[in-house]
Amino acid sequence: MRDEHNRKRYQKLGLDTPDFGYEQAYEAARKWFEGRDAGIVDEDITASDACREYVEDRREKKGDATARDAELRFQKYVYDTPFGAIKVAKLHTPRIEQWRGV
Repeated sequence: MRDEHNRKRYQKLGLDTPDFGYEQAYEAARKWFEGRDAGIVDEDITASDACREYVEDRREKKGDATARDAELRFQKYVYDTPFGAIKVAKLHTPRIEQWRGV
C-alpha cells in the first residue's frame, strides 16, 4: 500500500503453507488495513522519522513558522544523532532521560 506521504508500505501476511493460504492472507490483510485506518502503525520508525512527521503535522495544522521552529530544534538535537537513529519502539524513559541529560 501507499501511505499518506505516498511511500510504499509492506506487511508480511504469513508464509504460504497448507494451513495458511489465500483466505488466511486475505483476513490478515483486512485486519492490517483496519488497523492502519484506525491509526495503528507497526513500522519500525526512528525518532528522527517521528520528528519529521511531527514537523509535517505542524506545517499542515499550525503553519510554516511553527514547522520551521520544530525543524531547527530537531536538526540540532535529534537528526543525525545516535538518539535519532533509535527505533521509536525501543524508546523508553531511561533512554529519553539520558538523551535529555536528566
